[in-house]
Amino acid sequence: MIEQKEQSFLEAVAKDLATFDYAGVCNIAIPCNTSHYFMKKLQAMTDINIINMVDETAKYIRERYGESAKVAILATDGTVNTGIYQKSLANYNLLPYIPNGNEGCSCVVLGCTELLALILAAK
Repeated sequence: MIEQKEQSFLEAVAKDLATFDYAGVCNIAIPCNTSHYFMKKLQAMTDINIINMVDETAKYIRERYGESAKVAILATDGTVNTGIYQKSLANYNLLPYIPNGNEGCSCVVLGCTELLALILAAK
């Protein structure tokens, strides 16, 4: 499904990237997890550094919990189906896991901003 929207998404973002370039922006952070599916194409569209939050998350988890840590991924179906966290975690020798119950993971990735909002609202 995400591939079907690729061209329109990239065209829309191209305008934003041009605006950022004109404004002299040095770094870009994209808070949408699913958008990271297009990270290589986005980065190829600009000379501005785009921070890859998926890879930064994987690096942090490896530093904090060590290699081979089992990492649960809680995210939207769209994010999970892209495989972005599974690939990135595996690249850092971490064990990605899509939970269907409590099975003892080292940590959990909240791969959707709405999930954090739900947790904070429950407190």
